[in-house]
Amino acid sequence: MAKKRRGGKTNGAKRKIRVDFRKNQQNAAREKSQWTKLHGNAEHASADTQNVENVRAKGEFSRKRTIVTSEVESAKLLRGIVISMRGLIVEVDDGSRIWACTVRQVLRKVLIEGRHPVTVGDRVGFLPVLAGGEQSMIVSEERSLPEGVIDEVEPRRSTLVRHYERRLQAIAANVDLVVIVVAAANPTLRVHLIDRYIVAVHQGDMRPIICINKADLDETGEAVEAVERYRAIGYTAVLTSAKANQGIDEPAKCCEIN
Repeated sequence: MAKKRRGGKTNGAKRKIRVDFRKNQQNAAREKSQWTKLHGNAEHASADTQNVENVRAKGEFSRKRTIVTSEVESAKLLRGIVISMRGLIVEVDDGSRIWACTVRQVLRKVLIEGRHPVTVGDRVGFLPVLAGGEQSMIVSEERSLPEGVIDEVEPRRSTLVRHYERRLQAIAANVDLVVIVVAAANPTLRVHLIDRYIVAVHQGDMRPIICINKADLDETGEAVEAVERYRAIGYTAVLTSAKANQGIDEPAKCCEIN
């Protein structure tokens, strides 16, 4: 990955945001042996010069941090949709080209409750990163893409999440329909797994479509019975076989109907 360069700085009014401490910031004192390590890591710290943090102990805010950041006018931000996540690189489609973006450090801290402050499907506002007055480029998946920094995430109308180490991980955002695809056999059909997916889909304000594939391996008829049961309680369910070319178009037709 190409080395990230400073740029894309914006001027604006200062504002303060109160956020929770991370666990490694709640300790009042550090071991002396850590200072050398911290000093050595300082030069590798994120080059986010717009952010300043103050740790204070004041009344009810004694367990909070104050983050001072420069406000960026929303009208000046470019707009796009997140189409993929590649480690710390967020690929954003603005309708005409793909950008390789990182998330502004202060935004990550404000949205610290989620494992990922940004996920696929998010509508975001971002700024181009300039180097020497020219657009900075960054390599993502062997492609050279213009570099940007995400400063804003628009409110989500729906979110698909999963539990990860006692936290919620956002998998996708702003989704209307979710197609739950499982196998009729090889591996064994697990109806309880479908039920778990259905619960997660409903919890995120989305609608599920159930697709049981490998119908050609359904020797016991268990998959057929499962499809009929889901249909009987009002769900859209289809039985397909990619190998036998059975019902391949059904999931797409169901999405159009819904």
